[in-house]
Amino acid sequence: MTFDVQESASVGATVDSITLTATAEGRTFSPLILSGDDVKQLAGTNHVGSQSTLSVPLSLLYSTPSGNANLEVSVSVQGTDDRSNQVTAAGQVSVR
Repeated sequence: MTFDVQESASVGATVDSITLTATAEGRTFSPLILSGDDVKQLAGTNHVGSQSTLSVPLSLLYSTPSGNANLEVSVSVQGTDDRSNQVTAAGQVSVR
């Protein structure tokens, strides 16, 4: 899968971390935390320019209690914009 981090406030930002927390069938899995260096390794950079999108490819291997592919993933992106402000964005992804 690919996570797209899109900047829409006309100020670039550096992604400091991405936290993925998955749930399936009432079970919450331990969070997966990608550091800024992890993002840089996966995407080639951890900076998203003004009015741009940073695409972060990621492969996950997981097993749910019943073996079904139903997985809900909460995504939280923490960063620092080019004006040194701390920023956070969050979203939800369904994997079927």
